[in-house]
Amino acid sequence: MKKSIIALAVAGALTAPLAQADATLYGVAQFRLIDQDEKSLNAQMAKTRLGVKGTVDNDIEGLTTGFQFEWEFSGANGDDAGISEVRKSLVYMKGDFGQVTFGRQNNPAAAFKKADIMGRHSAQFALVGDRISNAITYASPDLSGLQLHAGFTADGANEDAAAATATTIPATGAPTLGTDATTGSEDADAYILGATYGIAGFDLALTHVASNNKADNTDTDTTSFGVGYTMGDLYLAASYSEMDSDVADSDADVTQLAASYGIGKTTVYAQYEVLDQDGADEKLKKTGLGVSYALGSSASVALETFQFNDEAEETVATSTGATSVVADATVLQYTLSF
Repeated sequence: MKKSIIALAVAGALTAPLAQADATLYGVAQFRLIDQDEKSLNAQMAKTRLGVKGTVDNDIEGLTTGFQFEWEFSGANGDDAGISEVRKSLVYMKGDFGQVTFGRQNNPAAAFKKADIMGRHSAQFALVGDRISNAITYASPDLSGLQLHAGFTADGANEDAAAATATTIPATGAPTLGTDATTGSEDADAYILGATYGIAGFDLALTHVASNNKADNTDTDTTSFGVGYTMGDLYLAASYSEMDSDVADSDADVTQLAASYGIGKTTVYAQYEVLDQDGADEKLKKTGLGVSYALGSSASVALETFQFNDEAEETVATSTGATSVVADATVLQYTLSF
């Protein structure tokens, strides 16, 4: 009874305001069957996301004002159901001058990830996060295929807070800029610059992030480049990211290569990723292979396999204190979107 009342209250709260705006409700659901080394078979709802986006009328000609909110839900068995992450919470203004976006949003510095084309372990060793919080960003209008980006994040951390201990090796993905502060800095948390350019089938991106590391109050600079090339049903991509940090043995670079080829509704694809970090005895490597089949414009099934070298499995497990954070795995997934 209580759940029904709550559901009706949420639906009412969303529907009434949206009736006054040009809004779209969207979402994605993905089920995965995972066979991972040293673990029993795992059947899980890997993604359950719901979002709403749209525009709101204003009195200024040529100016578009809009919003986007997106949530990810946990609790596949219902026992711990709830919002596990607010993926986006933003408002924006758009016109001939470009677009200014405020809030939690996609990270403009992640535009270089042209080779990030797989699922579960697609960007395992990424040095740049996909989203940023406490952010203000600017995107220029399209300048004959060229678009410029700039932004910063600032979370109002305590300037006198004490530093904590840093974990230098990426475990389950990239660090997130603009998260809740554990240490302080009188500067903004991160400054972001970037440019993207498209021409003759090529899609290029160059980005730079200068950030303050919340874990130990040190500075980190990350420069990244990515290129994708499309020719008919063939897609080729490569990316390179280099991080320079004040933390000892934390300088690192990541190289990623990918290719895909479409045959009707079927797409076959492959990916290779390498992390080279100061202080590590060997490079961490991952190879991924996959095939997907489109069941329409909004549904697909895919079979993917990921193989890691021994150094990758041992290093990542050690950095997190877990026994098998990364291990060879085969994943069958079914994805629906609306």
